[in-house]
Amino acid sequence: MISAFVIINILHGKRDETVYREALETVQVLGAMGCDYVVLSDTLFVDANRARRAGRVRMEDSLSGSDWDRAAANINDFARQVYEEYDMKSAVHPHVGGYLETEFEIDAVLQRTNPEIVGLCFDMAHIAYGGGDPVAVLDRWRDRTWYIHIKECDNEARDQVLAREGDYFDGVESGVFPQLGKGTIDWRGISKILNEIDYQGWGTVEQDILLGKGVDALACAKNNRAFLREELGW
Repeated sequence: MISAFVIINILHGKRDETVYREALETVQVLGAMGCDYVVLSDTLFVDANRARRAGRVRMEDSLSGSDWDRAAANINDFARQVYEEYDMKSAVHPHVGGYLETEFEIDAVLQRTNPEIVGLCFDMAHIAYGGGDPVAVLDRWRDRTWYIHIKECDNEARDQVLAREGDYFDGVESGVFPQLGKGTIDWRGISKILNEIDYQGWGTVEQDILLGKGVDALACAKNNRAFLREELGW
């Protein structure tokens, strides 16, 4: 293993005891496996408005400045414990359906957290689904990009889902996350910046699919690997 997707409630921190305990239990396993990073996400789909507006979040749907201060303090506390006890750093993961989705929310967290122990898991597809520009986010947070989720997003499919006010799972079923190279992610722009910063970290290839829809996962994995090697030279 190289990491795992771990969630905490960034607004409530340790007060959401069950979620926090499960996160630390996962971290303990990662520590035993010799992992360097924890991929840290907010809890997903627990706020009805945020779940409903996934991909079309407005400023008024987000947190206040004081709430961001509190969320960042909770992230810092978790990251400090992870670092001190297991020698791992935390890379926050933007994900639609939580409070860390849009560009301005990514900025709000990274500006408030400790740059020594909290970085970014750059998931280009979730940034795109949230209405952001993945290349701009990567460029702005070059020094904080410690881990990557390599994932495609089709903005045309996304726009159709949002137009009918579909939720995240409607998006997955509708092909918002296709095979690499089959969507609208600017792979050349991303690759250019990664080369400029001489990125040497890990990247995990992801493709969200739903069971029972006839998608051949093994064929997708092979095609994704071929795209990275032949088209990008990764």
